[in-house]
Amino acid sequence: MAEAQQNPDLLLRFREGFLERRRAALFQIISRAESRGDLPPEVRGGLIGDIVFGVIWYRMLATEQLLSSIEARNLAHLLASTTRRPADRR
Repeated sequence: MAEAQQNPDLLLRFREGFLERRRAALFQIISRAESRGDLPPEVRGGLIGDIVFGVIWYRMLATEQLLSSIEARNLAHLLASTTRRPADRR
């Protein structure tokens, strides 16, 4: 990542070859939730995506550890519970 910040060609290849496909997959999931009305209107899908990728990148860069499948599931549950429409919260 550090090299990509200094090398525009590497950054472009990273974004186009790696990041865009992963973000598109995540945003498809978020978009479905928005379409179903699962998210309150004030919650933007882009913010949810930024939170997910922020956690993943921070974890990798700061601790050199990847998110485990259990931690990823817990993150998904946390986001789902905090972004649910008020009438749907239990």
